[in-house]
Formats: sequence, structure tokens, C-alpha cells
Amino acid sequence: MIAVSMHPNEIPLGQPTDVVLRLTNTGPGVCTNVRFTFRVTREILLIRGRRQVQIDQLREGQQHDHLLQLQARQLGVFELVSTNFSYRDSTGRGQRVPETVLCLQGVAPVAPCPVPAPVLDLTLETTSLPVGAWSPLLGHIANVGKAPAWRITLSASGPALQVHKETLGDLPPGEALHFTLSVHATQIGTHVPIRLEATFRDDSGQLCRHSLPVHLAVEEARPSTEIAADDIFRSYREGLKQLLARLEQEHPRYPEGLVLQSRLLENIFQAQQYGDTETHRAARAQVLDALNRLTMEALGYSFNQLCGLSDSTVQGQTG
Repeated sequence: MIAVSMHPNEIPLGQPTDVVLRLTNTGPGVCTNVRFTFRVTREILLIRGRRQVQIDQLREGQQHDHLLQLQARQLGVFELVSTNFSYRDSTGRGQRVPETVLCLQGVAPVAPCPVPAPVLDLTLETTSLPVGAWSPLLGHIANVGKAPAWRITLSASGPALQVHKETLGDLPPGEALHFTLSVHATQIGTHVPIRLEATFRDDSGQLCRHSLPVHLAVEEARPSTEIAADDIFRSYREGLKQLLARLEQEHPRYPEGLVLQSRLLENIFQAQQYGDTETHRAARAQVLDALNRLTMEALGYSFNQLCGLSDSTVQGQTG
């Protein structure tokens, strides 16, 4: 005996739906030459799939799934009706099954659940920058929403402002990341506008943006408050030793610290050997940005603090 069923038997109105027409051998022995042809009422649209099922052999307990794609044109209960249903049973005798009716119901579509959006909060900690120098722009970004933010990239813009864009990575709900942007301001003012912007993707893959307009003071560098470059470089070398000692070799970010150590020491060597050019200062600012981020995330404070230096002290030397 061959049983016929349909899964599911409810079809959302106006939505193409995959439906399985299932034929199952519920009797003893093998059935052969199974043929099942059907029609649907006009309220159901057959989008994909054939109206005829042909199976050479269906063993006892075996089932055969025939995939259809249907769409309900209106609400209500409608029929899929067999126009030819026949097979040969285990004795080889031909069997013709009377008209078989399967009920399909067109139902109201269920509105999809909205994808929760990440909610980011940007905070800028730096309040002033020196003019004409590459300097770190420090702050943190927090996810105060209920969904993760994926592949966050942070940038800044403003009049006469050059910026190295920073890729921060992913941010789960309730967590925060510290950031360091390397910026170069060329316009002096007490209230210079800049705009921080984070781009990221939500769980659906949609690109999202969050921006924060702020104002900074951009001032002339003060030589009297700066210390000699050699002294700063000496502090950097000592800070590198302290960083690696506190991370220890088992720390997952220890290899990153070794790479940054090599880059900074090479930059200092070049600056002392051949002169501290604008190119050297810009490259050093990028390395220090990465060191500040690493130290902040791993130890909870900045690399400058580890070196015993304040941001204002080194601004003129990194730019």
C-alpha cells in the first residue's frame, strides 16, 4: 500500500513555499512502477516542480520525497487531487488507487522578526592636538545595544585633518574597545570641529554607521614643555622591555608585542642615524598607536603611561 502526504500543509499567502509531496510504502513487500499525477485548484500556484511522480521501485517502509514550490493566491483551504495513482504490489498485480485528495491551507504570512541593531557609543578622550604634527587621538567605543557589531572601522574627518583609518574588529553587546587614531592637524583654533565615524555590519550583514561630532583645541607645540628626543627614545626602549616582561611569553598577544618592538626600535635607529624626518615621525606614530592599543587592551593602560610619558609630552616627537 502506498500512502501520500504533504509537508507542510500550510502555505503563507503570496510567499513561494517549498513543499514536499511524500509517497511511503506502508505495506509488505516491494512496490514497483509507482505513478502519481495530480492537479491543484486555481487558488494554488505551482511555481516549481512536476505534476507527475514516477518511481521504479519503493521498498517496504521506504519513502520518496517529491519537491514542489507552491504559492497560495488567497486565504482558505484548497485541494491537491490525484488524477492518476497506480502501482504494482509485491505480487506484481497492478493497483489503481481512487482519487486521492490532499488539503492545503493558505494562511496569513507571519511578519519576520526584526534583526536587532547594534547600538554604539563613541567617547573621545583627547581634548587637544598640536598643529603640524602626527599625534594620537585616543578614546573608546562601546556596544550598548543587544546585538553584536561586526567588522568595525573607525575614521575621523575635519578641516585640514589627515587621518590613518583604524580597523577595530568585532564588538559583542556590553563590551568596549579602546582606539587610537593617528591624526595630523594643520589648522590652529580653540574650537576646531572634527567628526568621528564608525562603520560596521549587523547580524543581517547590513552596513551601519555611527558618528560623533566633537570639537578640539589645535595649538602650537610648546618647546619648553617638550623633552629631548633621545630621552623619549630611551623611555620607549624601557617601555618595550616592561611591556614584554608584563605580557610574558605565554600571553596570546606576546608575538604581536615582539613585532611592534622590532618596528619601533628600527624606526628609532633610523631617526637617530639619518635624522628624524616627517616620514619617520608618521611611521612611528602608527607603531605607537598600535602599542597604545595593545597595552591598553592587555594591561589596562596606555604604552605612553608604561613609558612614564604623558601624551602632551610626546605629541611633538611622534608627529
